[in-house]
Amino acid sequence: MRRRILAWSILLALAAVLGFAALPQPALAQSGHDSAQPVQINADSLEVQQDKKVAIFKGNVDATQGDLRLKSDLLRVYYSEGGQKKAGAGPGGNTSITRLEAEGHVFVSRPEQTGRGERGVYDLEKRTIVLEGNVVLTDRENVVKGTRATMDLNTRQSTVQSGPAGRVQGVFQPKSQ
Repeated sequence: MRRRILAWSILLALAAVLGFAALPQPALAQSGHDSAQPVQINADSLEVQQDKKVAIFKGNVDATQGDLRLKSDLLRVYYSEGGQKKAGAGPGGNTSITRLEAEGHVFVSRPEQTGRGERGVYDLEKRTIVLEGNVVLTDRENVVKGTRATMDLNTRQSTVQSGPAGRVQGVFQPKSQ
């Protein structure tokens, strides 16, 4: 039963990390995504380190929930047990997801939107999502590039930054008639 609760917690929290693709923020707010749908995760291996409270999916990680998808080389899911039920809590238990870290060829998508980077972090306690390393965000034909994209779910503010050697780039297409 405890493993089942942990598995549900991991699956429910993955729905949140898939929100990376929702940058810019207004798209997230209007996503209409049904987070009650089942989540399917495929990876070459899964390692659970209960003493560190982390589940690690390795190799060709591919997680989907409805029309949302996350792909990466590695996905770490940090969780806590006990106390009050928090965001990302599994049904019938007090296990909750505290942080998700995706590394290597991170790609998130949903219809008409994608996000790419080398590393992605979703901190459920701080309610922040960060995508780093050669970041490319698309919303239909609109494209934004930088080295770091941050979304604060509390303030609903998103920022894209570039490193010292470059600049943020954006191409925005006017709506067609």
